Amino acid sequence: FVIGEGNQRQLLEDKIRKNKLEDIFILLGAKSNPYPYFKACDIYIQPSRFEGFGITIAEAKMFNKPIVATNFDAVRLQITNNINGLIVDLTPESIAYGIQKMINDNGYRNNIIENLKQEDVNNYEELDKFYEIIEESK
Repeated sequence: FVIGEGNQRQLLEDKIRKNKLEDIFILLGAKSNPYPYFKACDIYIQPSRFEGFGITIAEAKMFNKPIVATNFDAVRLQITNNINGLIVDLTPESIAYGIQKMINDNGYRNNIIENLKQEDVNNYEELDKFYEIIEESK
């Protein structure tokens, strides 16, 4: 499931149809409450080129979901590679490798989950910083 909207939606829809993936690769669009999807997911994937704080990573962490994220500038503010998530290159092969590792290596995935459970899930300080930046930019 893919939550969100973007300028490449039509391209993705075309690729999904071309590869006959309509039943397994589903574009949900924007959701005002993504939390039921976080709760239900097995792995959270963040395939970004650029990202600020990455609020969705913080949300996935609060649900103790194993995370595969691409190596964008700010990712290391939230993910320590192989500790509370897996950072991969922004290539189809690297993202696929990360997903397969999380699916196939139960020990690795469970270790990530246990580390996430040990983290302080109080992200209020980070969220306050985020909101402060937004207010300053107004």
